[in-house]
Amino acid sequence: MKLILNASPLIHIVRAGFGKVFVLLKESGIELIVPREVVREVVEKGENYADSAVVQDLIEKGVIKVADVKIENLGVFLKTHSEKSLHKGEVEVLFLAKKLNGIAIIDEKPARAVGKILGIEVRGSVYLLMLLFKNGLMSKKEVVNAFKSMVKTGYRLSSRDFAIIIEKLEKL
Repeated sequence: MKLILNASPLIHIVRAGFGKVFVLLKESGIELIVPREVVREVVEKGENYADSAVVQDLIEKGVIKVADVKIENLGVFLKTHSEKSLHKGEVEVLFLAKKLNGIAIIDEKPARAVGKILGIEVRGSVYLLMLLFKNGLMSKKEVVNAFKSMVKTGYRLSSRDFAIIIEKLEKL
């Protein structure tokens, strides 16, 4: 399985103190890839933030691979739409996910909508934690604590969505 990561899942999970999520995913055989533009957004532009240093360390240790993306013939729709509402990093994540038949890990609704239209499997930060729980690599308590910490550090999750997540955890 290949997961193509956008900036927000990296930032929110690491900022909440759960950078080990990416290590666990890698150790379970999942390939984690981040486009070069996302590295610019998280590591270079965010160099004064602690989460930036953690992401840089994950890259240096080979937990997360960096891919140079050259967008060729992605389509007029994506180009037109991206100029209006998507960031360059989101466009690169979607392009790479399509090219590698991977899963785009993006939290922003406009990018998720474009991905779905293009037939790309799109998931968010929640998916990463649920995947680890489902595979027995994180306990229910750890997942709940991760969600709570993410919300405290700026991740947007409504009380309704939180309840749905807990319900799904109970069913897994």
